[in-house]
Amino acid sequence: MINNTKKQWVLPPPVSDHVERGTDVPNEPDWETGDGVIDIRDPAEIDAALDRGERHVGTAVIGMVPHGDDVAVIAPRVERAMRSPDPKVRELGFVAAGDMARLYTTLSPGSAPYCVRKARWRG
Repeated sequence: MINNTKKQWVLPPPVSDHVERGTDVPNEPDWETGDGVIDIRDPAEIDAALDRGERHVGTAVIGMVPHGDDVAVIAPRVERAMRSPDPKVRELGFVAAGDMARLYTTLSPGSAPYCVRKARWRG
């Protein structure tokens, strides 16, 4: 059973270099450099990046966790990142799972087995 109650933490607004001074409109995230991807909140955009195998998608998944409202929306993206063939995306998927556990006090049923295996593996 998934706990869908998020702990209320006071988080500062996202800070990113991709917002030009004097404007409130951010530039498009740059998937090549990773600039601005942590501020992506659209699950469909993150799904598309996972499908394309973008190398900075793990950062986008981490950014989605503290700013999401529903663990049922966040968890599938975290799980996909944890199963990525790219080791860096996988690593950031585990970071996102830890953030999800801390903020929502739960792991999704799909992410828990991966976390247990990772905790047992010492390599």
